[in-house]
Amino acid sequence: MSGRRGERGMAMIWAMLLLMAFSAFSVAVLQRGERLDLDAQRDREATSAFHAAQGGLAYARVLVSYNLAETGKTTREIGGHRVEVIVEPTVQGWKVSSRAVPGNVMVRAVLTRRAGNDLLDVTDWERLR
Repeated sequence: MSGRRGERGMAMIWAMLLLMAFSAFSVAVLQRGERLDLDAQRDREATSAFHAAQGGLAYARVLVSYNLAETGKTTREIGGHRVEVIVEPTVQGWKVSSRAVPGNVMVRAVLTRRAGNDLLDVTDWERLR
C-alpha cells in the first residue's frame, strides 16, 4: 500500500491532460470549419457576381444588336448584383465592359458584326477581376 501512495492523483492528471488535448483539437477543428464556411461564402458570391457580369454582357449584346448606335453606360439589377455595363464603339465593333457589385467581378469583350448574322459575335473576351 505504501507504493501506491505516490501514484495517488495520477489518474486525475492524465484525465485532465487528455481533456485539454481533446479541447485544443476541438477548437482547431471548429476554427477550420468557420474558415471553410467563409471561403465557401466568398466563392458563392464571386461565382454569382461572375454570372451577373456575364448577364450584363449578354444584355449589351442584344441591346446593340437591335440598335447599332447604342453606346454609353447603363446600370441593371441582375441576380441581386448591381451591374454596370459600358458600351463603346471601336474600329472592330463595340467594346463592352460589364462589372458586377458586390463581388467586384468585371468582364470585357469586343462585339463584332458578321454579315448575315443578326446577333453580334463575341470576340476577345476576358475576365479582369
